[in-house]
Amino acid sequence: MTKKLLNIFCLVMAVVLAAAFCACESGTPKVTVTFYESDGVTAIKQVEVKSGETIEQPELTKEGYDIQGFYATPALLVPFDFTQAITEDTSVFVAWKSNKVDERPWMLAGSLRGYPENSWGRIWPQDDFLLTKSADAFNTFTIEVNLYNGDEFKIAVIGEGYAWDNTASIDASHLADKSENAVLVGGGNVFDTGANIKVTQTVTFTEADTADWTNGQVAFKCVYGCAGRVANEFWFGAEDGNNIMVDVGTYTIVLDPATGVVTVNEAE
Repeated sequence: MTKKLLNIFCLVMAVVLAAAFCACESGTPKVTVTFYESDGVTAIKQVEVKSGETIEQPELTKEGYDIQGFYATPALLVPFDFTQAITEDTSVFVAWKSNKVDERPWMLAGSLRGYPENSWGRIWPQDDFLLTKSADAFNTFTIEVNLYNGDEFKIAVIGEGYAWDNTASIDASHLADKSENAVLVGGGNVFDTGANIKVTQTVTFTEADTADWTNGQVAFKCVYGCAGRVANEFWFGAEDGNNIMVDVGTYTIVLDPATGVVTVNEAE
């Protein structure tokens, strides 16, 4: 009799412990992590995890592409931290990069103060404005140019006869910094391929930029050179060759490289 009661007691305890364990398991809330395409709308994958746990990088595939990275914002600027505990429903945005070699002739085209011969690619050939493929980075193209305030341009695939590929154009929508104070902003539009990239830069002079000998003004010249070295003939100031003198304030300063004339206007 005693043995039978003991067996029943042990069975009851086992049931109670199992129920308590299940209760603990069901008491841990779960959260959902949704992985989106870089458009910020198209969901690729959803994963449920217990609140307070981390999540591993999923194995995602896309034909013709490799994963460039996972990001916490749709702008693809803040990398997603996979070591951070997930405590609420979370969105992760996936950036892709093509794994196919890009052989297209990318070209800089625009209305450029220093390169009037560019003329948005109308004059052919445009070899001087073709981007060069980098030997150190996959599908990376570079070009070195001098840009001036008011210049507008795009980087596009343009064929002979002024043939724009409207599906292959890098415009202002691709700029990472879209703030009002950015050096590169949205401009007009060419061939309905998106807003041109426009160069706009202002300079603000403060009291700290003045000197004892300037009587409260700011003295400056415009220069251009390479690696911190500037030849004597590449210093541009007032018409008499002296420093340009302005009051403390914000200005738009433009150097015409063809004439060496510096234009200074108060910023609006």
